[in-house]
Amino acid sequence: MIHSRWSGGDLIFYDGTQDIFTIKDDEGGIEFGEDDDGIDIKFYGATASAYLEFDESADLLNFNNIKVTNQAPASVATTGGISTTTLAITDNRFQFVDTSGATCLVLPSTTGGTANGIQYFIANASTGAYDIVVYDTTTGGDIVGVIGQYESGIFVTNGALWRGIVATST
Repeated sequence: MIHSRWSGGDLIFYDGTQDIFTIKDDEGGIEFGEDDDGIDIKFYGATASAYLEFDESADLLNFNNIKVTNQAPASVATTGGISTTTLAITDNRFQFVDTSGATCLVLPSTTGGTANGIQYFIANASTGAYDIVVYDTTTGGDIVGVIGQYESGIFVTNGALWRGIVATST
């Protein structure tokens, strides 16, 4: 049997042993289960056998017959001398940078761990022999990579620092 109660402005549904579902007051969102004692959650789609499931016992997010799409790649064009493009944690993870001169690309700040696990695929789409210098959070910071003409790089953060791999197109 499921019970409900109000606590501190939150509406909590529980089964007598643990909280099952909590609707948080204000900006807290929605919580399922409790820390270290979770519950399985399924969201069904319109297609037969299509669902998104969180399996608490395996700590696994399962996309069963679900289509996963990404935003279209962003194209960044720069002109003139050395221009700077600063990425935010909400920017597209795929960036095609077309330059007509040397370009600085600044990765988001890792302060507070808000960028933890973020990765970017950055392709130098320039027809000229221009480099993209990728910096760690500021143009005065560490250089994480240099992407030459026809090259691409993958950059990832652990929430404290950025690291990357740059490779040629062949």
